[in-house]
Amino acid sequence: KTCKYNPHHIFCSVSFVFHLKQYFTEVDGACVTVKGAGTEAVNGTYKRSGTCDGVDMYNKKAVWGNRAVIFCLFRCFLSNDERMWFISIVPENDEPGTDNDIDFYYAPSSGSPNDDFPSQTIWTLASSYATQPGPICLRNGVARLDSARRNDKVHVERAGLDAVNGVYERADQWDGVGLYTKRAFWNGTIVTFTLFRSERCRWFISIVPYGRNPGSNTDTDLYTAEDVGTNLPPQVQWKSIPGFGKEPPPICS
Repeated sequence: KTCKYNPHHIFCSVSFVFHLKQYFTEVDGACVTVKGAGTEAVNGTYKRSGTCDGVDMYNKKAVWGNRAVIFCLFRCFLSNDERMWFISIVPENDEPGTDNDIDFYYAPSSGSPNDDFPSQTIWTLASSYATQPGPICLRNGVARLDSARRNDKVHVERAGLDAVNGVYERADQWDGVGLYTKRAFWNGTIVTFTLFRSERCRWFISIVPYGRNPGSNTDTDLYTAEDVGTNLPPQVQWKSIPGFGKEPPPICS
């Protein structure tokens, strides 16, 4: 199936455990709270309605454009081996992931088939139907938790690039561990500094372009350190990346 937001005919693979007419029937008490989206109709409680790409899918009835619709929150597997989460209006008799959907927001998955919950904060507008800001997603109304979570905040200090220093708050999960962010001024503009682990081997402090996955060649990488196996950012042994980072490197605590 052609995934709607990508003009290059990326395809979506969807798995079902329910008949199409059961797609929009509540399955159990599991739910996701979506809030803070600029498109107000998107906000609300989404209840589990089946599976898509092997993980739970959720939906919510609402009124949009003076008509009753069903918003669907689902994960899609793409032919380039990436996974994306969507919040879309899916016609009742259609599968998620077709050109018939009206897409509002999308967010990257970590890429792992086991990452079974949508991103908490990293949502991007998928079409002109949506408005800023992107939503926040909470599991049963509570921010997602995982076994790797041990700290909600990381203090970065003593970096030669002063804008990097400060308190980074846990915003999501990436590469199986926490991802932390901080807003600050850099080169005359407001940016988001992201502290994350990539490919289970290195940590980075980078500026990640809005709506992109961390760890790509579009990042502006400032500092890096080898992972030390604690599932937390290393305290020391950070190195400045030539061209962007500035000595001395930071200390994380």
